[in-house]
Amino acid sequence: MITESKGAASPTMRCFAGLRCHSDTVHVVAMTLRLTDEEQAALRDRAAQEGISMQDAARRAVREYVSRGEHRTRVAAAADRVKSAHAEALERLGR
Repeated sequence: MITESKGAASPTMRCFAGLRCHSDTVHVVAMTLRLTDEEQAALRDRAAQEGISMQDAARRAVREYVSRGEHRTRVAAAADRVKSAHAEALERLGR
């Protein structure tokens, strides 16, 4: 069962079978990003080409950076598991 509530000053709250709730509130953290003139111009141009703000372009870049890092971590862990599981065969092959 999903229930929703919305007050004048409160966010929408969804509760799933009374076990957990999810709020639509987005917590924002401000930061200053210092760019060179060339980086700023490139960001401005690219964002304009995509029809988005420079802030949205920068946020997208951060999400992609984090996602790629998480992917590399998962791939490295998988490779370690394969190496461990097949250590004997790899040793016989001279690795």
